[in-house]
Amino acid sequence: MGQQHSKRIFRRRKNLDTTSLPSPVATSSSFTKASMFRYKEGRRYHEDESIPYVLPNDDEGSNFEVPLREDLEKGHLKVLDAGCGPGTWLFDMAEDFPHCHFYGIDVAPVFPQGIKPSNVTFALANLTEPLPYPDHHFDYIHQRLLLFGLTLPQWDVAMQELLRVLKPGGWIEFVEIDQEAHNRGPLLKIITDAMTQMLVSRNMVPDISERLVNYMEKYQLDHIHTTIKDFPMRHSGKVGDLFWDDFQRVAHAVQPIVSQTHSEWSSSQGYKDYLLSCADECTANQTTLSARSVWAQKPCVPVH
Repeated sequence: MGQQHSKRIFRRRKNLDTTSLPSPVATSSSFTKASMFRYKEGRRYHEDESIPYVLPNDDEGSNFEVPLREDLEKGHLKVLDAGCGPGTWLFDMAEDFPHCHFYGIDVAPVFPQGIKPSNVTFALANLTEPLPYPDHHFDYIHQRLLLFGLTLPQWDVAMQELLRVLKPGGWIEFVEIDQEAHNRGPLLKIITDAMTQMLVSRNMVPDISERLVNYMEKYQLDHIHTTIKDFPMRHSGKVGDLFWDDFQRVAHAVQPIVSQTHSEWSSSQGYKDYLLSCADECTANQTTLSARSVWAQKPCVPVH
């Protein structure tokens, strides 16, 4: 098994706030794309401001790392997005590869119930329980940003179940945020440390991004690769502003929990002011947060 490390900027990303749905422009029988995009300086972007991918979504970008582009273009692959949220990643992939079929599962029905591309299917499912698919069903499985979703024992359960439904020779890819920001100031350190303590207290895994390779090796997967990509936090233009917005939404979601150990955050206005100070600090320090994509191939021959 080999492992490669490289570093480049994310082309697309998924919003951590699953309460806001994308705005599809067609029914399942007619998913047109002309009105979905806007163009700036020769690059293509989503027209709908609610779509969280803020970098170009043309061919210079990529929604995935696995070496399957040619096969996806040929079609007839089955792809699963585990923990799909509102389905943004699936919508992009379905538009880019119309001859493949994409499946999205999530524990909550935050995905569109009716209006969607004809080659996308959603289902309610829990990664810690048997998935509603037969063995060896998918060619490619994608999972992103479940740092706040799985406990330590559940990562093993999820891995086993995902590998059950992955075909021999199929590819699996995980994307998770690194635990510590680069050029992190003291204000940001306090709140990110509080988040880490919250995760640990619930037996979750704040450093899961650094453990993903170990999971791949544990289950004897082949061709393990890692890519590390940086996100600016509240600097470098719109990308940094929107990534900070994502972080801020997560911070607000966990306020009732982290305020239990930091009484000064129990006031909504006080907490909001603290986050604004963190934002200014990130701008001044040019803070960045890294995410890791780790992907590998299921052996074609079962490992005993």
